[in-house]
Amino acid sequence: MAQKVAEFVGIQKFSTDTPGLKGVIKQWASDFIVREIPPDGVPLVTTTNRNPEIPPRPRKVAYTYFQLVKFNKDTILAIREIAHALGRNPSDFSYAGIKDNRAISVQRVACRGDIAQALKSLQLKNIEINSIYFGGKPIQVGELWGNNFSIIIRGIEFYLDETRRVAEDTLKEVQERGFLNYYGMQRFGTHRPNSHEIGRLLLLGQSEEAVKHLLFDRFDTESRVARDFRERLEQTGDYEWARTHFPDSLAYEKIIINHLVDHPGDYDGAYNSLPPALQSLILSSFQSYIFNCHVNFRFDMAGRLNTLIEGDRVSILDDFYGLPTRTLHDCTGANIALLQKAVDLHHAAPVLPLIGFDSQLDLWPGKEQIEALLRSLGVSQEDFRLPHLPSLKNYRGSFRPLLMKPRDFELLDVQPDDRNPGAQCIEIQFSLPRGTYATCLLRELNKGPEEILTEEGTIAANE
Repeated sequence: MAQKVAEFVGIQKFSTDTPGLKGVIKQWASDFIVREIPPDGVPLVTTTNRNPEIPPRPRKVAYTYFQLVKFNKDTILAIREIAHALGRNPSDFSYAGIKDNRAISVQRVACRGDIAQALKSLQLKNIEINSIYFGGKPIQVGELWGNNFSIIIRGIEFYLDETRRVAEDTLKEVQERGFLNYYGMQRFGTHRPNSHEIGRLLLLGQSEEAVKHLLFDRFDTESRVARDFRERLEQTGDYEWARTHFPDSLAYEKIIINHLVDHPGDYDGAYNSLPPALQSLILSSFQSYIFNCHVNFRFDMAGRLNTLIEGDRVSILDDFYGLPTRTLHDCTGANIALLQKAVDLHHAAPVLPLIGFDSQLDLWPGKEQIEALLRSLGVSQEDFRLPHLPSLKNYRGSFRPLLMKPRDFELLDVQPDDRNPGAQCIEIQFSLPRGTYATCLLRELNKGPEEILTEEGTIAANE
């Protein structure tokens, strides 16, 4: 099931040739640790401090900053819980990005005003507050270098020596070639990967259909309880019953249900009742799906994506962060050897468009395939202007690297798996720039079966 789900969102190819470990990722939340790396390049720490010190206050406190450590919890919902506990609006809080749900993660958060003392005494399940301090402005989305990851892959059914060999060989290939910079499953919904279809319907102004997909779509990778609730609501249309009985784990669905009970038939308002960050994420997931498909088209044109072909576009990387700049070069017969050398030395990277209303597809490889894909989905570039969703930004278009290479990629340990007798496990650590998905690197190590842990704690394997 999991492989078919990955293909459903355009994740299909591999950059490495190794056989893969075929292990279990995120068997436990503690197997996946995410540490935000601020712009200064120093990762945060997940060590919790139940009595954080409050520094001397400035004369006027514009914003209170803190480090949020969360355990197996969605970032947006964690912020809502904190806001509710403090009697604040979630819109008062800002952060650089959304972290993995099934993980232990730490990130910076800012809140308008002085909430230091209230934060110090805050007690919420699976949430800890670290390092309280003050500042003069909110945290902007994308205001980080990236994230540092410590990850354990479990349930590997090779002998110990073979596990080490496959892991080391894959690590070497990833360091040499990079991994395919797909948008990962989290972008589309790990258990319900349908956000790109919801986003497509919203682009087309079909809010009723979009909301119904959000409420009713069922996947085997979601818990049986959740699927049963969705099925009953779809069959009965009884939103009053759903408001009372839907489980708290379906928090976003309950927001929509509450709105539809109070405002029957107002599907535009129902969608707009969701947290703005989630609204934007759902819309941009369709853009992400098109990018994933474009990666596959480009791969089929020439195989290895770290070898340039005529028609590719290359971005020069900045010296400090190693991230793409707006400086683009078109690969031609005259300059392709020079640009290839820059790519090999990690001074440049081939990129593909994040499609929007202003994207000039004539400038990119795979133009015909992308135009055909958009036609098959009933979408035009003009739809990205979002005239019917004025509260959300329109999507002009941008670009994104085809490949990504991790920093400080280390194989820390290979040993017998204490939680799966007879199997092996490995521990790895690496850092990735913002917008890059660790799970897309991990699939190069793991390969099919690319197992996904369902909400019931069972494994849905690729078959």
